[in-house]
Amino acid sequence: DIEEGIVIVEVKGSSFQGFLALIDDPSRVFVGTTNKRNVHGQVICKMMKDNDNAVLGINASGFQDPDGHGKGGQINGLCFSNGESWGTYMPNYSSICITRDNKLLVGDFSNWEKYNVRDGAQFYPCVISKGKIVLGRGFGLQPRTLIAQAYNGVMMFLVIDGRALHSTGATYKQCAEILLKYDAESAAACDGGSSSVIAYKGKVLNIPSTPMKDTGRYLPNAFMVRSKAVQNVSQN
Repeated sequence: DIEEGIVIVEVKGSSFQGFLALIDDPSRVFVGTTNKRNVHGQVICKMMKDNDNAVLGINASGFQDPDGHGKGGQINGLCFSNGESWGTYMPNYSSICITRDNKLLVGDFSNWEKYNVRDGAQFYPCVISKGKIVLGRGFGLQPRTLIAQAYNGVMMFLVIDGRALHSTGATYKQCAEILLKYDAESAAACDGGSSSVIAYKGKVLNIPSTPMKDTGRYLPNAFMVRSKAVQNVSQN
């Protein structure tokens, strides 16, 4: 999508397939949230529509999910959406933050205001730091969602399908290897499993491992990309 500065490519491996999106302008990447915080989540396309009609989105935080039937209203960890906080910091989760100078910071730090964070979420693990894989233990084949940033500032969204005949899933190491091919400087995992979803201009692109395949699950929040037109209006 030349007009929006977005490239979406299909990625495949021996056990998986999915989508990688590259966004040229990291200032347009933000965290959008459900309009019923602490009550009910939204499916990603509806949430994108309600958050500046975002053009691209992936799931972000985990949520309270008893027996796999959670509705996305109760978020796990801390979330910032344009500087507005929701939730509570969890020390056993990593921070996935975008600063006001549009840098992706990932790691174990709790004072987001110190780092001038404008948007952020929490999950685990961190996958890439300073261009190196930093996983401390192994992870199996599962649906995955990751956010990353290249050295040149380009932001990346990676979603891998899993638990299906067309795609068993990927390890975090496999995901990291994909991102390193695109010169990733930092990367972290968002919630995965049946929540993993990527949507573009009102349509879910992947095949989520949930009965709600056309829409994906109800989510508390998502990393999104504003349209260039909306971004220009807000800046003016």
